[in-house]
Amino acid sequence: MRRINSREKKLLTELIQISGKFYSIEEIEVSELKDDGMGSLYLGSSNLKDKRFFGKRVAEAEYLDNDKIPIIVSLNVDQFDDLFELDIWKVDYSKVNKYPEPDSN
Repeated sequence: MRRINSREKKLLTELIQISGKFYSIEEIEVSELKDDGMGSLYLGSSNLKDKRFFGKRVAEAEYLDNDKIPIIVSLNVDQFDDLFELDIWKVDYSKVNKYPEPDSN
């Protein structure tokens, strides 16, 4: 687990705004998910990781990678409605070239 970096925080903040909910991310820790280089993140404490599971998607946005292939970014919460995952998926399953940035399209 590590602290969230500035580009991840900017993207997460954008998705939280889209969700219309309030989540504090000041002290959030993240870990990268094994997703073949797309950039998805697990959000939250590592000591709870085995006790949490996907609850629902609360926000979604679409960005373009620098090769013009769409990237879908979803914000997911767990069964307790706490931040769970920032899921990043490039629609052709290739590696993301440029991390999604709000206002970059």
